[in-house]
Amino acid sequence: AFTHAYSHVPLTTASHATILTGTYPQYNHVNDFGVPLAAGLPYLPNILHEHGYRTAAFVGSLILDPIAGTARGFDRGFDIYDAGFRIKAPRDSRYDTVERRAGVVVDHALAWLKKRPAGAPPFFLWVHLYDPHDPYDPPEPYKSKFADPYDGEIAYADAMLGKLFAALKAAGLYHDSLIAMMADHGEAFGEHGERTHGMFLYDETIHVPLLIKLPQSTVPSAKHKQKIDARVGLVDITPTILEAAGIPIPKEIQGQSLLG
Repeated sequence: AFTHAYSHVPLTTASHATILTGTYPQYNHVNDFGVPLAAGLPYLPNILHEHGYRTAAFVGSLILDPIAGTARGFDRGFDIYDAGFRIKAPRDSRYDTVERRAGVVVDHALAWLKKRPAGAPPFFLWVHLYDPHDPYDPPEPYKSKFADPYDGEIAYADAMLGKLFAALKAAGLYHDSLIAMMADHGEAFGEHGERTHGMFLYDETIHVPLLIKLPQSTVPSAKHKQKIDARVGLVDITPTILEAAGIPIPKEIQGQSLLG
């Protein structure tokens, strides 16, 4: 658990560009919605795909849909990119148009995993949950249980991740998998005059959770669980995953592996 992890830009598409390329926004130039991810950038799913991995993305929002134009080029290197969102009409539910609840995203991911035959190649799975994001509207029982709907959204997303991890364990996939869990940005609730995110660079919107579970073969016992106070960034995720997988890190990648 990295206690001082930071996003480099408090916007979903731009932050994910940094996470998945290991490059800073000033280099990859994805600084807003609809800016395409250039084909020449190093891209984690594409690198893993070229090294024999099956790759799949299951995203929870229109913001990361390459077909809708908000995340052009993000589907490079994926065998399947599960998005398919559309603009919301006045009488539509947002959960049928611009967003999916975490439970639906996780169910889609688990359905893909269940189709993997025995002895299948290694896989890279990106599961993107959008629920703890404005506007805050947790489903029951989380809506009734929490006075603050943002807390309810977090608890709901946490429960759905628990469902994902339980399924990985039941399939015998959890212990030997590397799992990296993070937020792309935070949320402000009036601090410094900002609500939600996207304008300022205070801790409320760029200090993010980051947890990395290494494969069991790499970490032999629970005594290695630790909190790390070194300052790290989301730009460091891609080189960390590549080093852990034994894949050379492209010279264009600007982040540093955190394995050390």
